Amino acid sequence: MKTKKIYSMILAMCLLFSGIAFLPVNAQAATSAGKTLCRNTLNAQGKKAYDYIKAEVIKIAAGKRTSTKITIPLSVLGISKTGYTAEDLGVKEISDGTQLTQEALTAMRRKISADLPSVVSALFGDCPYELYWYDRTKGTAYSTSPSMMASNETGEWRLEFASDLSVNLSVAEPYAGSNSYTVDSSKTTTAVKASAYAKQIVSDNAGKSDYEKLKAYKDVICKAVTYDEEAAVLQGSDGNQDAWQLVNVFDRDSSTNVVCEGYAKAFQYLCDLSDFSDPDLTCICASGTMSTDKESGAHMWNVVRIGSANYIADLTNSDDGGSGSYGQLFLTGTSKNSSDIYTFSWSSFTVGNVRYAGHSVSYTYDASTKKRYSAGLLKLSASNYKSSSQTKKKLSAQKLTGKSAYTRSVSAGAFMLNAKSNVNATLSYQSSAPKIVSVSAKGKVTPKKAGT
Repeated sequence: MKTKKIYSMILAMCLLFSGIAFLPVNAQAATSAGKTLCRNTLNAQGKKAYDYIKAEVIKIAAGKRTSTKITIPLSVLGISKTGYTAEDLGVKEISDGTQLTQEALTAMRRKISADLPSVVSALFGDCPYELYWYDRTKGTAYSTSPSMMASNETGEWRLEFASDLSVNLSVAEPYAGSNSYTVDSSKTTTAVKASAYAKQIVSDNAGKSDYEKLKAYKDVICKAVTYDEEAAVLQGSDGNQDAWQLVNVFDRDSSTNVVCEGYAKAFQYLCDLSDFSDPDLTCICASGTMSTDKESGAHMWNVVRIGSANYIADLTNSDDGGSGSYGQLFLTGTSKNSSDIYTFSWSSFTVGNVRYAGHSVSYTYDASTKKRYSAGLLKLSASNYKSSSQTKKKLSAQKLTGKSAYTRSVSAGAFMLNAKSNVNATLSYQSSAPKIVSVSAKGKVTPKKAGT
């Protein structure tokens, strides 16, 4: 959403039959600290399923696998036993003589603790690029309940699983092959090149400070694209879903643009690829509602954790023409927080000869974002972020303590200057007459011959 227009799409689709669930994936979020923030919320089996599916998704994104129907062998989850007796299951009996007992079936289902919808949601959270081919309007089909079979060949009933789990991810029209669960690998070239360009951007900015990197990423993204008004209206009904993906940001094609989700994913992806000095620097995509005094609608933005505090980074509205295009919504905080609604306000201001009116914008997290992330990560700072270059003390304010002059004989040997600074700074030393006296990096003075 950009504040000048409001568009939203409600995906209301949930069909259940034959043990298969079809669900749409809503907001997708991500993180830079290890790129597994969402994975870490899963249980042990969930993490194993996540790792297995992710490896296949990466192949699909790279054009090395075409089928998006992914079968997860139960052995991947650590379920290798071929049959379970009543004693194994901790139940009285498997069969009452005419049919399998509900008690036994329930005990078998408990063997599988991986929740596939949560696993896929975590993948979308941690993989802003790799699922660019996914059809957000059709969703995902899950097979979460393996079939079972019972046998009594030895006089004792045994129950075993007869199938594995599966996840079928729908493919968006621009990337579809022969059916909705097949990717045409020849159509992945542009995305692969876009990913390579994103990595080049990160490499080009590698020598900068954390803040300088984040600002550079914002500037690159906002220069590359503008808000796609047409896509926001059509909501993918024309088959074009790339406006919701980061490919349009990094394809170096000025004719392709994005909606808010594309901005947010692109920024998070660059953060994911980066090495930051702050080991806890984290970037996620948050979804919910953005409101002004005139309108309200669905929106996606970033939350950045840097310096042990969280700040909003709304790149959509930091772009030219956006409500925060002069930095009001990039790495900023607010003290106006009521019931998880964060409101950013600023007075009128002048740039050049142009006078801009004051503005107020509010952000409310949706249920999926609050479920995915901790309250601590979503709680924004009450003040704006200030980089070290903005907060470091000027050299002129520094005061040194220590003896200002020494008279020593050459035979007395080396001695320490023991100078100290009133600020957190590293002192450096230099001799103006190195042939007479030398000084080490730590302030150790060594007389060499007579002189001043």
